[in-house]
Amino acid sequence: MAIANTGLPNPQTDQVPGGAFVNWKNLNQRMIDAGDIPTGNMVASTAGDPSLKEAYDAPFPDPSYKAGPLIMPQRVPIVRSDAGAAENSAAWEVFRRWEKPFLTSFSDGDPITRGGFIPFQRQIPGAQGQPHTTIEGAGHFLQEQKGEEWAEIVVEFMRSNSI
Repeated sequence: MAIANTGLPNPQTDQVPGGAFVNWKNLNQRMIDAGDIPTGNMVASTAGDPSLKEAYDAPFPDPSYKAGPLIMPQRVPIVRSDAGAAENSAAWEVFRRWEKPFLTSFSDGDPITRGGFIPFQRQIPGAQGQPHTTIEGAGHFLQEQKGEEWAEIVVEFMRSNSI
C-alpha cells in the first residue's frame, strides 16, 4: 500500500482540535452554506497551474453537481462522537497488524496533511524499513504538481516489495 497526503483520523476525545484541517472544515462549512465550492479555482491556485481549473470544473456543470466535493471535508471525523470515528478506529486496529509493505510519500508543502505520515510510519508494522519519501516543492495536490515523481516512487516501491 502506498499513500500520499492523506490521513486516517482516530479521534479519542470530543474536544475539537485546532489546526489547518479544522480551519479548512470551517471554511468549507461557509461554502456549504453558500451552496457552492470553487473546485477548479481551488485546485488550480493551490497547485499553481491555471490550466487545471477547466479540467477540475468539467465534471460540475453547475453547483448542483458538487454535492460530493462540497460535503467531503465535513465527513472526516475530528471528534470521537462524529460519524465515521468508530469505523476509523476499527481501521486502525487492522493497520496495527498490517505486515504487508506500506509506504508514505507526503509533500513538503501541504498544511492540511503536514505530519500525517507519522502515525502510519509509527503504528503500521509493514511501514518499518520502507523508503518513506518527502516530495519537495509540492502542496496538497501532489498528483498535479509532482505526479511523475510520485509515480516513480510508487513503481520502485512495488518493484522492491513484490510478494
